[in-house]
Parts: sequence; C-alpha cells; structure tokens
Amino acid sequence: MTLVTLEELKQWLNIDQSDTSKDIILNIYINGVSEMIIGMIGRNILAEDHIEKYAGTNSNALILKNYPINSVTSIKYIIDNAVYRELDSTEYDINSKSGILYKDLVWGKIGGSSLMSQRINYPRRHIRIEYNAGYAEVPADLKLLALQLIKSQLGIDSSEGASQGLKSYSISDVKMEWKEDVKLSQEQIAIVNKYRAVNI
Repeated sequence: MTLVTLEELKQWLNIDQSDTSKDIILNIYINGVSEMIIGMIGRNILAEDHIEKYAGTNSNALILKNYPINSVTSIKYIIDNAVYRELDSTEYDINSKSGILYKDLVWGKIGGSSLMSQRINYPRRHIRIEYNAGYAEVPADLKLLALQLIKSQLGIDSSEGASQGLKSYSISDVKMEWKEDVKLSQEQIAIVNKYRAVNI
C-alpha cells in the first residue's frame, strides 16, 4: 500500500499534473517512503479482515493487534482444533477506536505451568477471533507525514538537490538510494507511535 497518490504528491510539490517526465522517480519515492513508515508502524493500517488467536488475559479486557475495529465476525474458544464454545455478541463490548474487547467475565487463561508454580506460565492461544479492522482511507496525519518526508528526501528545500535522497530502492531498472541520516522530528515520531502495532 502507498500512503499518498502520485496526483497528491504533484499537488504538494506544485508539479503540473500533465508533466509526466518525473512520474517514475516520484513513484519510487512514494513507494519507498510509504514502506518506511508502514515498517515503523508494524502493521497495515487500511481496513482488512483478520483471523487471529489469542491467549486469555485473566482480566475483562482483550487488546486486539489491529485497530480501529470495524466489525467482529466471530469469537470462538478452541481446544485441539475443536470449537467448544462460540461467544454471542451480547457477551462482549467493543471499544472500536482502541481495539479492545471487554467482557463482564474474564478472558480466562488456560495452559500449562511449571511444577513449582500455580500460575499458568505457558498459556494456550485458545481464543480465535475473526474481525475487520483498519481505516477506510489513509489518515490525514500519515498522509501529511509521507508528503513531508518525500519532499525532504527529494531535497527540494536543500541546496544539495535531489541527489541526497533514497537509500537503495528500485523499480524496474531505475534505482535510487536513501540518504543515511533520515531523522524524524518528535512530532513526526508521535504520529508514527499513534498507529503502531500492539505487541501481544
């Protein structure tokens, strides 16, 4: 996926839409910067279906890896590939924005433990969730971040010119390289952190 379109980038850079002389290079920058940002985020942010397994939390909150949650198709408790219970939609609540499922009773853990421990040290991922999560379109702040980084990489505001740009990215027989010192400001880092994948 790309965070900006060629048309949007041309408008941002004040390049006439009818001028196609730099389209190949601009697309390389679009793809390169988009992949860099998405790599930092660690997940696809656009809406798509997911099938994931989770261990219980022994609390009433279960944080899903992807958000915002658009819909939940099913939640099943599975042991040894056999469904032993499917939750009804009335048994849980969805905090769509943060990607959390709440339940009046706990999302119980099951699994094994060491001989010296009474806790479950080796929980099984017995909760199988099918759901759709992500944004219908690229959020405006991520789009702006991509445009800012592309402009910076092109060196438009620098006397060094476009040669200070990419570090090893190519399409067909055209290859460009990123500059070594790509650094994000605190505000830009905050934007990336806002969309980062949840480590579970």
